[in-house]
Amino acid sequence: MKISDVKKITGCSKKAIEYYIEKNLLFPTVQENGYRDFSEEDIKRLKKIRILSRLGLSLSEIKEFVNGENGHTLLQAASVSALRLHQEKQKLQLLNDLVAGSDWNLTERELNILEKKDSVLEKLLLLFPGFYGEFLAFHFGPFLQNAVTTEQQEEAYEEIIDWLDTVQFSIPEDLIPYLEEVGRLYSVKRSDIFESVQTAQEKLISDPKTYLRNNESAMEEYQKLKETEAWRSSPACRLQEVLKQFNHSSGYNEIFIPAMIRLSPSYAEYHRKLEQANALYLKMLDEKQNCDSA
Repeated sequence: MKISDVKKITGCSKKAIEYYIEKNLLFPTVQENGYRDFSEEDIKRLKKIRILSRLGLSLSEIKEFVNGENGHTLLQAASVSALRLHQEKQKLQLLNDLVAGSDWNLTERELNILEKKDSVLEKLLLLFPGFYGEFLAFHFGPFLQNAVTTEQQEEAYEEIIDWLDTVQFSIPEDLIPYLEEVGRLYSVKRSDIFESVQTAQEKLISDPKTYLRNNESAMEEYQKLKETEAWRSSPACRLQEVLKQFNHSSGYNEIFIPAMIRLSPSYAEYHRKLEQANALYLKMLDEKQNCDSA
């Protein structure tokens, strides 16, 4: 099929088609006379490229998807687009506040907070896969609402950005279908799920003894589940191990978390209470095991 026919079928200009070929997104056959011959598969691929481009995906995102049909890429792009849209709405509100007579210094302060917060959240979404990246952005977002006013906070912020820009995270290929399925299952209700997890964490750190006592049976069932062969051979368990290994080897625990503690007083307090709750849980678990073995 000639490029003139491809233009009519797909709505793409000749310039756009040649650009996609140049960027190794499209691979038509080159005939002996030098003319390109586009197959039906080329047409299908070009239609997907055009749709993704019109939806605002970057060239690298489009390439990753069309080369591997990776649904994770679409989930990730949707998450980043949602964050950017939210940021634009907040900027519009700041602009409207200026129109209404808001103080310029206050607007600058709010804009600085917004840009720093969204810079961290967008990088988290781009680093971590789909549902997990969204959860981390949801989790850390509330702790990034305060202005960076001290030299220590500025250094911590730069350390976070530097770590997010340099670290690499990849999911084993055989786990990608599982991750995509999780993303599809929870795509509609993910906000409710994130909020329920956050509510549980808030209850845990506010009154750990009561929370652990009220949820003792559920935690015992979870511990039993983790000891089963079905769990150990499940993709959920493997993904958990991949994330745990990443946290230990990448600097997440040694760089990112300590920097968050220095950057955000509210996160520092949350982390302190979480550690106390975890210590209490381990103590209760140890006491129960000693009691059972007596």
